[in-house]
Amino acid sequence: MRFLLTAAAVLSCSSAFVDSAEGQINVENRRVVEFLYDPFDPPLTYSIVLGDAAARVLERFGKPRHEKSTIGSARGDPTEKSEYLTWEYDGMTVEMDGPVGESSRWISRVQLTGSSYKLKFGIRIGATRAEISSALNEKLPPSPVPYLVTSQYSERRTDVPGHDGEQISVLTYDELTIEFDESDKAKRLVWRYYAD
Repeated sequence: MRFLLTAAAVLSCSSAFVDSAEGQINVENRRVVEFLYDPFDPPLTYSIVLGDAAARVLERFGKPRHEKSTIGSARGDPTEKSEYLTWEYDGMTVEMDGPVGESSRWISRVQLTGSSYKLKFGIRIGATRAEISSALNEKLPPSPVPYLVTSQYSERRTDVPGHDGEQISVLTYDELTIEFDESDKAKRLVWRYYAD
């Protein structure tokens, strides 16, 4: 599996950002890759292929305090319909999607604002920029700029439902944003996941 990450500094709450001088770089920092892929400690270890994210989230965090479900066009295929779920917990929102009428669900976004969730390497809401930088062994942009890292990787899989053991390539995109407050402490962490 090859990881291609881009370190970027977000200039504002808009979508504008500045890439690092090298642009896209191969990252040797496995701590960043591990945290980006599954930040929880212990990991949720849900399978993007089997689509068991909903079961793993329920098993770890219990029933959400608020649930919302909508039906819309599937990402990547507007002719198909998907169910989009939003589960809200105290200090955490988990968004998932999957085919209408099936139980498979994949995590598409996780947002943390509460400090009670245990993450890898001791990272948490309320940790300072310096603590997170040290935990990830990664230089973070200076205050007040949020930290943004994205990855894209592909792997050959034979266990993808609907493909009868045929070897296919799965391309995955991951993104992590860490926002800091005025005192330079993490106030919001957001992960986004998408696979083709």
